[in-house]
Amino acid sequence: MPLKKLNAVVVGAGAGGGVVAKELACAGMSVVLLERGKWHTAFDCRKDDLRNQRTSFLGCGFGPDERNPRVAISDDGRPRVIKPNHWAYSNNAACVGGGTFSYGANGVALHAAGFPHALDLRNSRG
Repeated sequence: MPLKKLNAVVVGAGAGGGVVAKELACAGMSVVLLERGKWHTAFDCRKDDLRNQRTSFLGCGFGPDERNPRVAISDDGRPRVIKPNHWAYSNNAACVGGGTFSYGANGVALHAAGFPHALDLRNSRG
């Protein structure tokens, strides 16, 4: 049986890929959307705010797995393999929905005591 002709192949079912595939299909094109990651459910999240793609030291809950390392080239030209559970991987969710399904960020709470020479804006005049 011959394969159906496609007008577009969208790689990645994250926030952008899903929208692009939908818009192309609505425009009458024949589209296939590819995603290497898993289709997660709400149960997979279990409301654990620490389990996201930015906390790699807790494991990569939303992919990618160890079969998808990155290779970085150091300043001296040597390749370095970086696994997804390493902080330098700069992981994004590799699953259907991508970062819209599993969002993670790091925030730093700064304390005023760490800035002894900072200008006190309440007492400044402009």
